[in-house]
Amino acid sequence: MPRGALSTYTLLVLLSNITSVALSVSSADKPVSESYLADLNLEEVITDVMGHVKNLSSLGSRVTGYPGFYRAAEYIKNRFREYGLKLEVQQFNVTVPIDEETYIILPTGEKVKAFTLWPNGIQTSPTSPQGIEGPLVYVGKGELEDFDGKNIAGSIVLMDYESRDNWLNAAKLGAKAVIFIEPSPSSLLFMHSIKKILDTPLYFPRVYVDKDVGLILKKLAKEETSVRLISRMYFRQVRAENIIGIINGSKNPNNVLVIMAHYDAGSIAPGHCYGVCESFSVAILLELARFFKEHGTLNTVWLVALAGHWQALTGAREFVNEYFFKNPDYTWIVVDLDVDPNGDRLSLVIGSDYLATPVSGLASG
Repeated sequence: MPRGALSTYTLLVLLSNITSVALSVSSADKPVSESYLADLNLEEVITDVMGHVKNLSSLGSRVTGYPGFYRAAEYIKNRFREYGLKLEVQQFNVTVPIDEETYIILPTGEKVKAFTLWPNGIQTSPTSPQGIEGPLVYVGKGELEDFDGKNIAGSIVLMDYESRDNWLNAAKLGAKAVIFIEPSPSSLLFMHSIKKILDTPLYFPRVYVDKDVGLILKKLAKEETSVRLISRMYFRQVRAENIIGIINGSKNPNNVLVIMAHYDAGSIAPGHCYGVCESFSVAILLELARFFKEHGTLNTVWLVALAGHWQALTGAREFVNEYFFKNPDYTWIVVDLDVDPNGDRLSLVIGSDYLATPVSGLASG
């Protein structure tokens, strides 16, 4: 498990704070949340959470609109039904870049899998149906000196992923496309990833291959052997779903605690997005659903699995428009779970991805 992932103390504080809101405080000296949590086996809860993480991250790409996304939606709906929650599904449309087909044809005619990177603005850089052909040239990390003495114009450049935005050097020198090779795990990968895309709609095919394919391509690049690249990514309007599990409160049914987590995932290569880290929040959401259904709640609890997180919070905005403004008699409290499994603190943040204000560190574990 990653450093700090779901430490027992941190999870206890999280559960305690959420149950305090859902269950309110009893007339006795001890809060209801404490009595409910007293006999809770947190190690068992963590095991169940990790089970959900394993299942969700084995479904294929969970970028909204991709096959793994729809499998994850069915998984969540089945868990809500299994736990006995009232199920609602809110459907909406969203536009996403769909990697319909990306591969490299080797001189032998063999096709090896590749993944098109996220578009430059509105530019998905699709190739023609015949693809583009050129000699492979390996340039390591793509520093300018790595291009010395090499024929780049008209080539397909092979580059290490940990190369920041040095792919632009290849584009400036006349390359037709760039192929990035899967890196080793590193805490710096995010910084390299955000350098792989532009807001400017520059046409320049950029694809990603795993290490095994990278080794094959490196051998071919030693002799500047030509390969053919086919990349077909297009913006498509797809159906997405917010999945809502409802547990009615026994005392205050119009007081609604909404616990949210997004179940889609984001990646620089949308077709290659298992979303392990982004599985933790919705995994905890599922265990909270089980917990509240088993123990009951004084206030109504809505467990909401959101889609379209990486499409400007489309799912969250659709939920607010559909439910918040049309139910003026409800008193709403909304908690969004956004868990970093590599972290070791629990913090309260007021705001969103666009405007966030850390209030306090509630716990460290």
